[in-house]
Amino acid sequence: MHYQGMHKNSLQYFNYKYKSMKNNIIGFLVYLLATILLSPSAGVILLAMKENSDRCHYYGGKWNITDLAIGVFAISAGIACRYFLGFKIIF
Repeated sequence: MHYQGMHKNSLQYFNYKYKSMKNNIIGFLVYLLATILLSPSAGVILLAMKENSDRCHYYGGKWNITDLAIGVFAISAGIACRYFLGFKIIF
């Protein structure tokens, strides 16, 4: 559901924005943990698969820049954690 037809003060609009924020936080944690526990390559593959699916099913064939930015930031943070925790980085 898109929020274009909703009034910005309505409860329906608030629920839409809250659900979107909650999904972004869950996605961030998934990409971060996959990168830390598996490898940076696994994080990138998961990001590409998920966002390509979202692009096809929810966004009308267009990439959602916000979701991509959150995913890239999560993967970057995961790489930094692996570096500081001393994991061997395998690409």
